[in-house]
Amino acid sequence: MKIRRPWPVCAALAVAALARTMHGEPPSTVDVERAMALAVAHHPIADEDVSAIRATAARVEVERAKYWPDLEVFAQLARSTSSTVGGALFTVPNLPAISGAQRRVFDLGNFGSSGGATASWDALGPRRWDASIDQAKAEVRAARASASARELDLAYGAADRVIVAVARDEAVKAARAGVDRARVFVTIVKAAVDQNLRPGADL
Repeated sequence: MKIRRPWPVCAALAVAALARTMHGEPPSTVDVERAMALAVAHHPIADEDVSAIRATAARVEVERAKYWPDLEVFAQLARSTSSTVGGALFTVPNLPAISGAQRRVFDLGNFGSSGGATASWDALGPRRWDASIDQAKAEVRAARASASARELDLAYGAADRVIVAVARDEAVKAARAGVDRARVFVTIVKAAVDQNLRPGADL
């Protein structure tokens, strides 16, 4: 599983905090659950997963559409010289092309028009189509599983970063408490030295 970069999560949190500040509201605290929800809701990868699921689901419908006959409707208008076979058509599905010996005489030729409809259906296709539909459904399940895994990855990453931030904040508080204790100790030793109760070297 790939490691996601933290910038989208940080950007979402920063935008939310900035919006509250601009509206005169005090900055809100972000706990682990809220950070996880923000990461899943605002990360660009979530939109990508939704699009991938929709695309794979649409492929199922495309495979199912193959059960319907293939219907072609056409209309053509052509002009040909006498050097070509009269009544020739452009390529039309399911209709053979007209061919014949060409002549070497060029004259005004003639105009021709044609129109019609063709229908075809593969009688041996259902088994192949069933396999394609099953494959498309499997891809949909795989896309959904991948989206769920990436959602868990995003949520875990956001929770981990919040926990790291809280741990560093607590470390700062502990360091400040140590500084305060040291200052108190220095004050006590200085008072004792001023009263000649302790040697100056202790200070």
